[in-house]
Amino acid sequence: MATGPQLFYCLWQNSRIRETLFEALSKEDIGNVRLANSACCNLVTKRLFLRTNLTFTANSFTRQAKVQALSRIGHYIEHLTFYFPHSNATFLPPLIHPESGREISFLYTPHTSMGSVLERPKFANEGLGEILTSQYPPLFHAASNVPSFINAMKHLVNIRHLTIKTPGQDPKERYRRDIVDYALISLRVALERAPMKKLNKLSLSVHPSAFLYLRPVQGFGCLPSAGRRWRQIRKMHINVDSWDFYGPSPGLDNLKIIQDFLYNYSNSLEKLAFTWHGRKGPCPIALAGVPCLRHRGTR
Repeated sequence: MATGPQLFYCLWQNSRIRETLFEALSKEDIGNVRLANSACCNLVTKRLFLRTNLTFTANSFTRQAKVQALSRIGHYIEHLTFYFPHSNATFLPPLIHPESGREISFLYTPHTSMGSVLERPKFANEGLGEILTSQYPPLFHAASNVPSFINAMKHLVNIRHLTIKTPGQDPKERYRRDIVDYALISLRVALERAPMKKLNKLSLSVHPSAFLYLRPVQGFGCLPSAGRRWRQIRKMHINVDSWDFYGPSPGLDNLKIIQDFLYNYSNSLEKLAFTWHGRKGPCPIALAGVPCLRHRGTR
């Protein structure tokens, strides 16, 4: 009576047959096979979570059940795609003082460890924290919750390839910081502290100012030793939203930040692929050779 199930298990244990089935089945179907019984679960789990997509929400790293699930599958993940698109939900309006009605500017100093949460508030003072809590949505507070990112990333011990995607930024908002940017700060700080010794490939499909928050030195919450993590990167694929490089606002500061970002990897990279998404743009590692930009002071 057990002949049928035994033959089925034998088929799945054959790596050649299993890989052929993986290619033919959708990820949903593979997940259903995994749920069939414990034997199937053991055979399928590693392949199913080898490449994992994570779309960031307010509950991604703060809901305990999700973090516990990540702790169970995290060691299987070798390629993580962190996806956080710009939308109306990520836009941050000016912060207004509730009594004076004036706009408030504040300096953001992220927590860089679990212990720093006990040492100081996330923002300048408790009053500012209360205003931010009342005026900014839960998504903002989740994106700026660095300890939750640290707690989540520590489970990805076998990750080799990280992809970050932040599509959909309105070109008019290129110089306005939004919730996506706060998430990038938190993600970078967490990556620098996670035990990811196998990480060697980085793929970025991002908006121009993302490099300000992802740069491994002189960034928000950087530590002197943080550069060691990024020196592991050997391959890098970058796709950046372009803009009007020759108009009244050519964005030379953005180009310089991208150039500085790439310079930090100049001694470790073995392969670099760079493309602009949209209109054609200058080569970010050779800005001095672009005649139309040279007279504007780019060196």
